[in-house]
Amino acid sequence: MIGRLPEGSRGEARLQAALGEVLVAAAQADAGLERLQRALAIIEALDGPEHERVAAALLAVADAQAQRGDLAGARANDARALAITESIFGPEHPRVADALLRLGGVEGRLGDGDAASTHLQRALTIQEAVLGPEHPDLAPVVADIGASIAARGDLAAARPLLERALALEEKARGPEHPALASTLDALGSVARDLGDLAAARKSLERSLAIREKSLPPGDLDLARSYALVGGLDLQDGKLRAARSRLTKALALLEARPTDAGPERLAVARHDLARALRLSGVDAERQAELAALALAGYREIDPERFKDAIAELEAWLAPPAEPTAKATKKKKKKKTKKKTKK
Repeated sequence: MIGRLPEGSRGEARLQAALGEVLVAAAQADAGLERLQRALAIIEALDGPEHERVAAALLAVADAQAQRGDLAGARANDARALAITESIFGPEHPRVADALLRLGGVEGRLGDGDAASTHLQRALTIQEAVLGPEHPDLAPVVADIGASIAARGDLAAARPLLERALALEEKARGPEHPALASTLDALGSVARDLGDLAAARKSLERSLAIREKSLPPGDLDLARSYALVGGLDLQDGKLRAARSRLTKALALLEARPTDAGPERLAVARHDLARALRLSGVDAERQAELAALALAGYREIDPERFKDAIAELEAWLAPPAEPTAKATKKKKKKKTKKKTKK
């Protein structure tokens, strides 16, 4: 159909955008982004740079960029979409809330917790005014605010927000809906970091059970659950369970390395190497995983992962050669023992 339409027409833009969004939803972000950027270029040419259709196209492009890891690009396009939407609809319109949510989510992933919290809290205020405080559509933004506050280190403040988000989702969708899993992950991670390992296990194992029941076997969200519960097993000293779950997580990620991304792969390899090391098994596999994780961290961001890099370099360093003095001492000791005998 695209090939039969006039080039640069509104019809082409609609179809390019629709196809791009489907490709992004199917985890083909590169191909989807190309289509969405083509749609954006056509819409800007037809409607000018400040039209509401341009804002919608920018948000779609930003989603694709975020999926493929270009968070800086996503942030810039989300911010531009927010400015256009505010200028057209005013600061308290629901469409403004949508743009704020997208922008805040990307800022959270970039580690800019202050900006993320500001934008997400503003989105929540708009949505509460429109929908009321108990509406289930509030759950994602409440969860995102909780996650952004947790990322800033205020775990005690984040926990009640995540509990509120979970209660809203349960009320709307029931206790086993797949949408609950990501909130349970966040809640479990906060409980773990607060030292409440029993509550953490309850949330994370529940999330894993929901995903195992509802998702296809190769879904990468399953890898996330296996990694989180496996990490908790490791922390609890349940090494056999940790090895099993972390092995499953890594296998899923390695089956789809492009979708998984280098950071998730590096962390999964590091966690499994640590589990094998603590168990005292499979030294060859330990070394292989440690070397791959180390290479991954160095390539992604040596400064951000400096502690992990130092740990892995210490693991992989060859044992120090004994000094001449130490060797002489050892020989002298043996000679003494022999004489005594």
